[in-house]
Amino acid sequence: MALKIEEQLARRKDFLRQVSTFGLSLVRLDIRQESDRHTDVIDAITKHMGLGSYREWSEEQRQEWLLSELRGKRPLFGTALPKTEEISDVLETFKVISELPSDNFGAYIISMATAPSDVLAVELLQRECHVKKPLRVVPLFEKLADLEAAPAAVARLFSIDWYKNRINGKQEVMIGYSDSGKDAGRLSAAWKLYKAQEELIKVAKQHGVKLTMFHGRGGTVGRGGGPTHLAILSQPPETIHGSLRVTVQGEVIEQSFGEEH
Repeated sequence: MALKIEEQLARRKDFLRQVSTFGLSLVRLDIRQESDRHTDVIDAITKHMGLGSYREWSEEQRQEWLLSELRGKRPLFGTALPKTEEISDVLETFKVISELPSDNFGAYIISMATAPSDVLAVELLQRECHVKKPLRVVPLFEKLADLEAAPAAVARLFSIDWYKNRINGKQEVMIGYSDSGKDAGRLSAAWKLYKAQEELIKVAKQHGVKLTMFHGRGGTVGRGGGPTHLAILSQPPETIHGSLRVTVQGEVIEQSFGEEH
């Protein structure tokens, strides 16, 4: 009897150690959504408010309106907001984020990001959906033109006082290997990815922000694949600063973590 009690206590201690080490969620989940889907939601909001079509506004108009709302406190929509299935899907995702403990989540990644308004739109939607501890917002630049424009877009964000206060001196930027390779070819994309990182680090230094690069690599060479240690060694000088993030996806998961047969 005493032995059984000791075994139960030992198991309980093991369980408490596991919870203390890993938490209840074990790993943090990144959320990823395309920038156009957020534009659809904001467009529905501005039309419902009688302000016109957000989608048709210039980038300057978008930034001006988003910042005015972020600096204000008025609610932008309620249950009467007209919703398509796609809009409901985006808002439901934010609702789930607001309901679950914050340690379940990592970053909110915006795929096909092109401009500062893409980031500000997600910040506004997090607030509107009552996310108490907003996720860090990570723009993912994928196409060749977007990689070229990325340093200017990030510099604009860092020049905004509201945003600078929001990020507290830290920013994460993701770059895509697969789409840039399909867009421009392997060699041209590799060079653009390299130069974009150099320029992004310069911008971050100028604004006193610690930049973490997030590499969206796939398994094949055409998608940025290859030995991770060689990929790290090939990064531009001063772009790592003690930390970086790399995706592990597709067939690489099985190769890296699957059982040997």
